[in-house]
Parts: sequence; structure tokens; C-alpha cells
Amino acid sequence: MDNLLNQFGSQLKKIRLERKMSQEEFADLLKTSKQVISRYETGLRTPKITTANEYAQILGVSLSYLLGEVLEDSGCPDKNMYDVIASLCEKKGNISISKMCKDTGVSRATITDLKMGLTKSLSVENATKIANYFEVGVDYLIGKTDTKNTPTLTEKDERDIAKKLHETLEQLENSQDGLMFDGEPLDDITKELLTASLKNGLEMSKKIAKQKFTPKKYK
Repeated sequence: MDNLLNQFGSQLKKIRLERKMSQEEFADLLKTSKQVISRYETGLRTPKITTANEYAQILGVSLSYLLGEVLEDSGCPDKNMYDVIASLCEKKGNISISKMCKDTGVSRATITDLKMGLTKSLSVENATKIANYFEVGVDYLIGKTDTKNTPTLTEKDERDIAKKLHETLEQLENSQDGLMFDGEPLDDITKELLTASLKNGLEMSKKIAKQKFTPKKYK
């Protein structure tokens, strides 16, 4: 199998062409240079994982998709994140936003900013905390999926995902830059967030495949 980060350049070029952007325009969007984009696309340069994650956020796709680990992304958010969180609070025994914030460690000010429209999203860390608290995927939290009629994963699916996740992380560890940020190894919290992000992407890819294979079952 091709090295995971070598697939990054192909995915990056695919997204750029789909959006009908030149390398220069794409570089401006990603806050880098045309030369860097060119080297990525031709496989002459591989990114640090933190850089790939930043690009994924700017482009509105999952990290797994940008790294070529899943064949398609689940789309752009189409629901207000605050409304999703409020709905989850209601389903969890009608708990208050304040209690959710206290239990997760996410500041009330952060959620208030979401409600007031001062921000439209959360940091990866906060989104993961809240998603784990409600036992949903991050993709659901940001409005990309609906839990209703969503395919469930079998034990075999979970084993396959765990194996793929292990292989992916191993490839990243052994890549050119490894799991580094500014020349330093990633701390444990960042590694956990990266692992959670990749796992969510793999789970979503598996569910999408199930839905396509048996579409009538999930209508």
C-alpha cells in the first residue's frame, strides 16, 4: 500500500481541481505558497500531520479524506452546531447547557459564542469532548450526519477499523516528519485527538459504504 502521506498530494490536487482553482489561488486559501502546493501535488514533499489537519479544517473535509484514507467525505455541515448540541442536551434527560459545559470542561463562553453566531465551529479538542460526552461522532455534532436510520457497525467492522487505524498511525509514525509539530513530538492529548479524528473518518466511511450497498435498508 502506498505510504499514507504520499496520497495526500493526490487528494489535495483532486480537491483543487474540483473547485476549479489554480495552484496560486489554492495556496492563498491555505495560507502557503504556490511552490509548496506544487511540491505536495507532485509528491516531492509530505506535510506534518498538524499541517494536514489545518488544511482539512480550512477545506471543510475530514482529515481521513484529505489523507486518502477514505474514498469520499461526508459533505459540508448543514446544521447549526449550537442547535445540534441543544438537541442532544434535551435527549440526554433535558440537561442544561451549563451542566454539559461543567461535565465536559468546555467553557460556557465558547457555547455562547456558538449560539450568538460569533463562531460557527469548535476546536477539534472541544468538539471531541462534546461528541464523546453524548456518545456521537464528531461528524454528527457538526451536522454532517443524522443518527436516524444510520447504519450501525458490527464487531467485525469495529475490528477492521481498529486494524486500519493501527496501520494508519504506524505509517504516520514512520513517515518523513513523523508525528511532530514544530520539530517536537506531539503531546499525548494531541495524539488522542488525532486518533479520534481518524477513527471518526474511518467509521463514517464504513457507514457510508453500508448505506450505498443496501440503500433501501436505511431509508
